[in-house]
Amino acid sequence: MALALASPIWADSNVGASNPECTKNGSSVIPSGFIADLMNELSQDRNAWLRELEQDPVEQEIIRQGGDTKIHSDLAALKRRPDFQNRLEWWRVAHNLPMIVDCTAKLNTPLAADLPPDDEGPYDDTYEGDDLGKLPTVYRAQHSIAENIFTKKVINLLIYDTNIPDGDTVNVLFNGKTILNNLQLPIFASPRRITLTLQPSDTLPGKTNVLTVVGVKAGTGTLLSFGQTDPLITFGVKGAKGEILYRSEMAITGNGHANILPGKSATGNLALGLVCVNKIVIPPATTQHPQSAKHVEEAQAAGYPRIVTVDRPGTLARRALVNTFPAMKTCRAANKKINTGDPKTDYDCDEYPQAVFRENAGKPNVKSIRANDNRGSGTKIGYYLKAHKDENQVEVVVPVPKGKLYCKDAL
Repeated sequence: MALALASPIWADSNVGASNPECTKNGSSVIPSGFIADLMNELSQDRNAWLRELEQDPVEQEIIRQGGDTKIHSDLAALKRRPDFQNRLEWWRVAHNLPMIVDCTAKLNTPLAADLPPDDEGPYDDTYEGDDLGKLPTVYRAQHSIAENIFTKKVINLLIYDTNIPDGDTVNVLFNGKTILNNLQLPIFASPRRITLTLQPSDTLPGKTNVLTVVGVKAGTGTLLSFGQTDPLITFGVKGAKGEILYRSEMAITGNGHANILPGKSATGNLALGLVCVNKIVIPPATTQHPQSAKHVEEAQAAGYPRIVTVDRPGTLARRALVNTFPAMKTCRAANKKINTGDPKTDYDCDEYPQAVFRENAGKPNVKSIRANDNRGSGTKIGYYLKAHKDENQVEVVVPVPKGKLYCKDAL
């Protein structure tokens, strides 16, 4: 694609005041320079435009009703082009702009709004002297290593030849195990689907799931000068919903495409978002909840899940079930005998998984821990869940000193 240098003037008119790269309704802004370059490219290759029209059912219907096939700059029509997103990301990289713009983060939401207080008190961290007014207000899915964070542990990826299929052949491995052998890369319009189940990062040697594509054989290739052909294997990997794998060897050209030689490989990291409960202060975190963290470790070691599902609507119903759970009754009866009403010295009955997670099921692992530790960790969990919608799946972890796994924007 011809990339004429242009200033990033935005094509969208409803630009948000706080972030010029996001619209007021939370969509990423399309640079007008990119639209101009795209129009220039299409005007130079009318056949490419016609090929794209053939793949657009909306445009085909317009043509059937008497519409023309002229090249036009209607933004909605251009966005329907099959390779629009790829071209946009290439353009942004070439113009030193962020490849992907995140306009989905929530701003200035109360910390504990997604975790209703339980019977033992509100989620609050002031017992530890935290200044809640200084907490970050932009919520992002957390992971120390993986930049490609998914919302479900079962994911679907698409792999394909980014050029005209010419026999490029690869092996595909997931966490070191071969899942596709001698795969001849198909055309991008009919990609090969790969279904994977993400494993908890904390249980993996590299602390993230790894997808590896190994070059086996280059196809006929592109004819170069002096009778030489291009020896590279060019492939693309995307999520089935259009997710781009980036900041990895599979995105070296800026849009989820990679070039490898036979015998060489490219890797991409894949993970769920993390919810961190710190046993000690591990930078960038500034607080610790040692008793909550130990309880997480004990419960997970006993077989309770590391990967859990966010289900806020069911929180109160699960708490009602927990109130009748024998282990909770026993714990609260014991605490009642020793508590004096001071949250700094009193004890709460901690649950794992917490009630906000579906896997709690009203039958969690229950342990008596200090009230300030329990309620402080609850506030932190509420913070990390701000980046996740209901039905998202996350991994609850206890980071270790000097370990690879932690929450980037920890509190």
